[in-house]
Amino acid sequence: MVIDSLENLTMYVSLHPRFPKAFNCLKKLDFSQLTKGKIIVDEDMYINVDEVSLRPVEEARYETHDEYIDIQIPLTANEKVGYIDRSLLGSPVEVREGKDIAFYDAPLATTLDLRVGSFVIFFPQDGHMPILGEGMTKKIVMKIRV
Repeated sequence: MVIDSLENLTMYVSLHPRFPKAFNCLKKLDFSQLTKGKIIVDEDMYINVDEVSLRPVEEARYETHDEYIDIQIPLTANEKVGYIDRSLLGSPVEVREGKDIAFYDAPLATTLDLRVGSFVIFFPQDGHMPILGEGMTKKIVMKIRV
């Protein structure tokens, strides 16, 4: 897991062979003009622009992904994000076949502040509980095939 300011995004380009293309794509986006939906970058990468309600911890679960890395960027509101090492989660309580997502029932371990102007990268070993808080947010979730 990596969390940092967007101005430092390129410092992490060497962490994955697809990151140079992904970061270049993100740099070209006008965040203020994005509308809800899916943007296909190529066969190994896409962007979801989501408008969602932030939720209390009691309504959230940890999730993991095996096939994709997430880069999450809040656009309109700060959010909290739960984090835990996947090895501490145990067995999933729900796996959505074909959707690359598994959910876990586990208590909140660590909370991170994800602010507008920042990003977080979640790898397959990272259990994460996104969109915690109150109100609405618009965010980018870039999915990069492992």
